[in-house]
Amino acid sequence: MILPSVRIIEPSDLLEFDISPNPAIATLTLSISENDLLRVDSYEVIDQRGQCVYYSKSLDQRTIHVAKLLPGMYNLVLKGDEKVKGVRRFVKMQ
Repeated sequence: MILPSVRIIEPSDLLEFDISPNPAIATLTLSISENDLLRVDSYEVIDQRGQCVYYSKSLDQRTIHVAKLLPGMYNLVLKGDEKVKGVRRFVKMQ
């Protein structure tokens, strides 16, 4: 039996960032250094079922609009070079 290879994410590959407010109603604001922001080329919002409910190739103003999401828990996934660079969980309120 051959098992698929698994890539281990090194701590140096991950970004330091926070999101606020959490819980959110309309927008999330990303607190991230300018250098780390340059390493982000896209982001996804993933619902509790693991489905991508929003995807964007730009993170221009460190603001993510979540008003159209249904209330619930989500993961914000930052990506760079097609690899996960950071994940934060947030709650969307009505």
